[in-house]
Amino acid sequence: MMEVIFINVGYGDAILVKLGLQYGLIDGGSSLPQEFVGNRVSLQEFLRKEQVSTLEFVLITHIHEDHVCGIVEILHQVHIKRFFLPYLPHISDSKDVVIGSDVPFNLFAYVKAFNAYKTILSYAKDNTIPCIDVMQFQSFHPVGSALEVRVLEPTDNKTQAYTKALEVLVDEKDQLKKLQQVKRLDAISNDHSLVLALRYEGFTFILPADNCPKNWREKTFSLLKNGNVLKLPHHGQKDSIESKLLENLRIQYVITSSSSDRRNNSSNADVYNQLQQVNPAIQFLFTDETEYSPYFSRPHKASDAIRFIVAEYKLDVKM
Repeated sequence: MMEVIFINVGYGDAILVKLGLQYGLIDGGSSLPQEFVGNRVSLQEFLRKEQVSTLEFVLITHIHEDHVCGIVEILHQVHIKRFFLPYLPHISDSKDVVIGSDVPFNLFAYVKAFNAYKTILSYAKDNTIPCIDVMQFQSFHPVGSALEVRVLEPTDNKTQAYTKALEVLVDEKDQLKKLQQVKRLDAISNDHSLVLALRYEGFTFILPADNCPKNWREKTFSLLKNGNVLKLPHHGQKDSIESKLLENLRIQYVITSSSSDRRNNSSNADVYNQLQQVNPAIQFLFTDETEYSPYFSRPHKASDAIRFIVAEYKLDVKM
C-alpha cells in the first residue's frame, strides 16, 4: 500500500510518501510562523503528529521559501537517509548570503530559501548523508522497487546553468551585483524546478512543483493521458495551465496546494473553469480550502492533509 499525503502547509508544497512503514518527503513547505493559522500545519508539527522518525529520502524540487525552508526545521527531529537534489553547487562551506533589510519580500524569501538549501547541504556533509544528483536519472526507485519516480523536467543543461548561477551568488562581493543575482535567481527558480511522475501499481501522480506547462517538453504532456493525479503547478495561478495541457488532460484528480486566502491570484477560478470544460469528470481537491464553490467542498471537518491511498490496484482519497 502507498499513501501520497499532501500536507496543508498553506501556500507551499510538502508531500509525504508512505510505502508500508517507510516514508519519503518531497519538499517541506515554509518556516514562516505567520503561515500556520487555522488548519494549516508546519511540516515539523505534522511529522511529529504522525510519529515519523525516519525519512528514507528527502527530495527538493527547487529553491523557494515555501518548498525548502520547512525542511531545515526537521533536520534534528528525524533521521534522513538520503537527499535527492536538482542542484549540487559548491556552497556548503560558504557563509550565508546577506542582503539589505529594505528589499521586497520575495527577495528576502529567496535569500532565506538559498541559505536554507546551503544549510541542508552543510548538514548532509557533516553527517555523511548522501546527496544524490537527481538529474542523473530518467527514473529511480527511492523506496524499494514498487515505487518508481521519473524526472520529466527540466533538462540537465538547465539545472547545470542554475547551479553555476548559485555559485556566482556566493562568490559575488559587490552588494549591488549580489542583489541583482538574487533577483535573477528568484525570477527563474520556478522554471528550473523539477517535474516528477510517481508511479505505483499502475497509478501515476504528476508533481510539477512550480514548473509551468510553458516549459514542458512533448513527452511530459503525453504522460497526462495516462496519469491519475495532477498537482497543479504554481499553486493554481493563471500560468498553471495552457493549451497543450488541456489537450492532453485525462486526469481523474487535480489537487492544488495553496492557502485559502488565494494570494498571488492562486487557486484561480478561471483555471478550474477551463479544466472543467475539457473534462467535466475531474475532481478538484485543495489542501487549504473547506468550501470553494462550485469546485470543492469537504464533506467533514477540515483536516491538515489530503491523502491518496493506493492499495490492491485501487485509488481512494481521504480528506
